Amino acid sequence: MGLGQAAHAVYSLDDLVELRGLVEAGDTQAILAYISANPQLVNGTDPLAEALREFVSSREGLLGGIFGASVPDLADVPDLPPGVSSETQFASGSLSQFGS
Repeated sequence: MGLGQAAHAVYSLDDLVELRGLVEAGDTQAILAYISANPQLVNGTDPLAEALREFVSSREGLLGGIFGASVPDLADVPDLPPGVSSETQFASGSLSQFGS
């Protein structure tokens, strides 16, 4: 990665589908467990990483996150074609708007 390029979380369509399902179910504990098991999802400046970091940080704190978001907002996270990772899409330029 060269200077001036933003880092992006590496995730798959399976990751996105799983997270969206957990968000729909409102299962905050399962969302936190999924993020904990897949820490690469919070690395970067793309919409998924930013939404997950914001969610995790809102759940931490003095009062245990009672004022934090109940689930992460994934509305700005673009879909991926089946069998393609975000890393592949970014390399091809399809997700180049991330981090801008």
